[in-house]
Amino acid sequence: MKRVIVFSFNNDESFFMFIKTIQKFFLNNVIINNIDAMRKRVFIIISRRKYSKILCQIKNLYSVTNKERNAALEIYPLQYIISNFLKQTNISLNGFMKILEGKNFYIKIRRGFLITNAKEDILKEYISMLKVYEDLVRKYTSNILLREKILIDVFIKNIPVNILKRYVDNYEDRG
Repeated sequence: MKRVIVFSFNNDESFFMFIKTIQKFFLNNVIINNIDAMRKRVFIIISRRKYSKILCQIKNLYSVTNKERNAALEIYPLQYIISNFLKQTNISLNGFMKILEGKNFYIKIRRGFLITNAKEDILKEYISMLKVYEDLVRKYTSNILLREKILIDVFIKNIPVNILKRYVDNYEDRG
């Protein structure tokens, strides 16, 4: 047995942001049965087996998209960010958010979702660059507590690799 849930929206931006995010992250678990663009309604079918697990996430997504008015923003489930990006490095979610803020990206966490204007390819590029910097910082410093602070600072300020060792030494002298 399946259940149909209807979500209605007040504006086009929220409506399209919700549909885009559902299609990207929840399409394996739900079926978009009908989209009424004139009335800004989405009809979603969820199987009974997945209903309790998925409904809470989709309601949170609905709440998040209804509050956001900018269609250029991307919405990522935190679980997706952690498993696909942050597991590859030793940087925390807060550290990653500081890096994005330092690079002048809009970023916010709301109801289990990361809301940002950074596209997924930018996030992938930053993670691959972070891995390189992380290996170098680990090579130059043994202070575990300072590593993430140094990594964030180095990444935001675009410190060239050839002067990284000198920068880390100066940072440790200050710290």
